Amino acid sequence: MKSKKSFEMSFSWIFAFIAGGAILLLALYGMSKVIQTGQNLGQTEAAAALTALLDPLETGLASQKSEEIKLNADTAIFFTCSYLDNRPFGKQMIAFSEKNLNNKPGEKGRDISIKNKYIFSESVINGKNLYAFSVPFFLPFKIGDLIILSSKDYCFYQPPNEIKDEIENFELGNLKITKDLKNCSGTMVCFDSERDECDVKVFSNGGNYNNGKIVKNLQEVKYRDGLIYGAIFSSKEIYECNVKRLMARLSELTLIYSDKADTLNKKGCSSDIKLDLNVLKNNANSANSSRDLIDLDESAKKVDSFNKGIMQRCKLY
Repeated sequence: MKSKKSFEMSFSWIFAFIAGGAILLLALYGMSKVIQTGQNLGQTEAAAALTALLDPLETGLASQKSEEIKLNADTAIFFTCSYLDNRPFGKQMIAFSEKNLNNKPGEKGRDISIKNKYIFSESVINGKNLYAFSVPFFLPFKIGDLIILSSKDYCFYQPPNEIKDEIENFELGNLKITKDLKNCSGTMVCFDSERDECDVKVFSNGGNYNNGKIVKNLQEVKYRDGLIYGAIFSSKEIYECNVKRLMARLSELTLIYSDKADTLNKKGCSSDIKLDLNVLKNNANSANSSRDLIDLDESAKKVDSFNKGIMQRCKLY
């Protein structure tokens, strides 16, 4: 017969095993949460770092810039855009998710808010190498810099000379130009063509690529000036949202130039340009989508024509 003491000893060991196991499970759970939190923090820091890397792409002048960005691991980058938040200029949000050691998507980091940039991209970009370039956007004065971000290969089939020259000047490894469809790989961009092989179809306005339309994924958007690249490389949602944000910025800039016209008027300059600025402002405020860009074109030309026709000391820009 076993003694009472031996029974108590066995029970204490069983209790110790159970308690120890519970503590171990809690420790592992806690470690898991710490790892996830650390990973989340890392993804958030990466998103913030990317926005900083894009700063040099803002030209400040009428020039263009490009940059190749290499990431430490295959990464999914998520972009969203809202023109209703951060009135009147709207904002974009960016978040990262790096693949872990098992080559599986990691936890998505927190969204980082971008209020002072106009990034045109697909809603989700995947890859280790990013390609970015910027072009200025004028209507008629400079509104801002358009930052184009991609990770896929693009093949431009028989582009017009002005587009061809710009693409060559970007010197980015994912942008190719060809005269032969057999040499094309990746997303195929065609110009004034209805070919079935084309993923992106760019149509001019009577041969003038300063404005026109682009058809992509059976969806159509309008473009003007540098927005041709924004429409080629971004999802329709991102594109249309950024167009609205740019129109809001245009509206605010017309107020600044109107005040400048008042100041110059005190120095003997005509302030008649304010009438055209006000029309441009109203058109910008009423623009609901890229389809309304054509309405701004005429009012922008009137402002620009007036500004070019006055003496140098009276020019607004």
